[in-house]
Amino acid sequence: MLGEFFPDTDDTYKNIDSKVLLQKIVKFIYNVGYEIVNVDFTILAQKPKINPYKNEIRKTMANLLNIDMQFVNVKATTAEKLGFVGRSEGVTVHSVATLKYFDWKK
Repeated sequence: MLGEFFPDTDDTYKNIDSKVLLQKIVKFIYNVGYEIVNVDFTILAQKPKINPYKNEIRKTMANLLNIDMQFVNVKATTAEKLGFVGRSEGVTVHSVATLKYFDWKK
């Protein structure tokens, strides 16, 4: 999905803050008649430990997504030293969002 909206071949998005991109997607979601109900993030990272930052992440994401913090779940795990994540060469995040259609024509 990211490549559809923000292709890596377009220099407009080179070094852009990912928060700006997320805000554009959130605006799009609302503009096509949906609202975000809740989100769940799983962060895979060998380091740093995510636990000390979980509430800050939840607060930031809730603000960016225009939802209450109670509807943002963040959890983390390691890659058990497997692959690029396990070698501490990068981090990956899996996310799931529940959306609800609202009939804004009524």
